Amino acid sequence: MTTTTDAPPPGPPCPRCGNHGIPIVRGFPGPETAALALIEKVKLGGCLVGPGQPAWWCASCDEGFWEPLASGGTQD
Repeated sequence: MTTTTDAPPPGPPCPRCGNHGIPIVRGFPGPETAALALIEKVKLGGCLVGPGQPAWWCASCDEGFWEPLASGGTQD
């Protein structure tokens, strides 16, 4: 059985609202990942993986985002 202790730690803050993001998991989810998605500890991102997809999801803004770069540069 999956518990909240199995959940990943909070992600980086959303650039829009400041709430912590949850990781976007891509690929076919196993039972544990599906259970974490039901309690909004991860966001299912679909089976197709490609460049330019966000790594984090803000449940408050209902939007994906990328982790800020320490160098202040941009991500392509």
